[in-house]
Amino acid sequence: MNFQNNLNLNFSNLNFFQKIIGINVLMFIIYRLSPVFGFQEEIISLLSLDLNILTKPWSIISYAFIHQGLFELIFMIFLLLFTTNSISNLLGQKISINLFFTGIFLGGIIYLFFRISISSHRCIGWNFFSFNVFIITISRFRAQGI
Repeated sequence: MNFQNNLNLNFSNLNFFQKIIGINVLMFIIYRLSPVFGFQEEIISLLSLDLNILTKPWSIISYAFIHQGLFELIFMIFLLLFTTNSISNLLGQKISINLFFTGIFLGGIIYLFFRISISSHRCIGWNFFSFNVFIITISRFRAQGI
């Protein structure tokens, strides 16, 4: 079995959230290597969430996959790893995926709504889903007495 077939087999065995973690890591590597090739500002302007939502409608989702700092990426990975299995077991995979994208979307809407009071010009890597899942996991475990 060659490398590409082995990689495809391993990737197909991952669940949805493990694939999301892989996409986050890949985007972090691309973002960190982009200054070497001189297109970091293009990546940020293309994928970040700002007030140009009408001209960049994909940015309401794509902003959550770009992370500037390694600590931010590691925190997101740990939060996704430890909470998504619990949520998927409690609520089901389909509801977990819907919760994931709803959290990203609502996080973007909240950012745009309160944009006036936030000093930064662009939003990247801010994922409201992580906090949704964390709170749901804690409340479900507490309700079950775990």
